[in-house]
Amino acid sequence: MVGAFPGEGVMRNAIVYSGIAVFVLFYVLIQFKPPEASTPSTATGSVSAWESTAPKLQLNQWTWEKARGNYVQVRGEVQNVSGEKLEYVKAVVSFYDADGTFISSERGYMDFKTLMPGQVTPFEFPADYNPAMSTATIQFAAGVGGGKLIGYTD
Repeated sequence: MVGAFPGEGVMRNAIVYSGIAVFVLFYVLIQFKPPEASTPSTATGSVSAWESTAPKLQLNQWTWEKARGNYVQVRGEVQNVSGEKLEYVKAVVSFYDADGTFISSERGYMDFKTLMPGQVTPFEFPADYNPAMSTATIQFAAGVGGGKLIGYTD
């Protein structure tokens, strides 16, 4: 069919394809909606909806405290309670103010690159200090790059 003016068919195709792209984007966003945020707690953690239900780590202890300068120091210890070796395990600590508003997060690797079943490893790393910091939560990830969140018990 010949359009009433030059380029009418191209415009119609562009509108149809734009509509399809919006629909696909909307569908993808609905399918991959992240879990609702939980209320932060001080020095404790739990398995989030993105993590495996079987814990792979036991969090023996962890703390964070103001250090010299504009830093806080995060320290702790975990044990691999899974039956598999875990590689590139990192702690991800999120800091919140007294109202529960997110301030920042920082990550640091365990002292051992590979954590064998039953093995215990300490971790320690700095994070930027903000005077509004009141509480913190911790999660763990394993793998190269950002890694995949893994479950833990405390």
